[in-house]
Amino acid sequence: MKQSKGLQVSAQVLHQIREAAGIQSDLDYYTLPTIISQLRDTTVKRREAQKQHKKLRETYLEKLAVAIVLHKSPQLEDPDKEVQLRQQTNEAVHRIIKKERKQARYQACWR
Repeated sequence: MKQSKGLQVSAQVLHQIREAAGIQSDLDYYTLPTIISQLRDTTVKRREAQKQHKKLRETYLEKLAVAIVLHKSPQLEDPDKEVQLRQQTNEAVHRIIKKERKQARYQACWR
């Protein structure tokens, strides 16, 4: 889209955008309006994913926490210990969030 507005874009950036948008590398197959419309469609999809960010983030953290807990104590995979697994998973999620905040705070100090 930058190129359609007359701005310069490097070949590497175009290649990365094409890969991210799922556009084939054969540029002769696509016309400029087709590429622009596909990039706009991809932008719409990205915005929809950004709207679901909070939900996607929660599920990611929960899966990560379950993996960490089960790696440390595989015996919790037993259905009888589901309550313990849920409790330790919640604690692991809170630890991950706390660690991320701490890292962000220290990274902000060194910028």
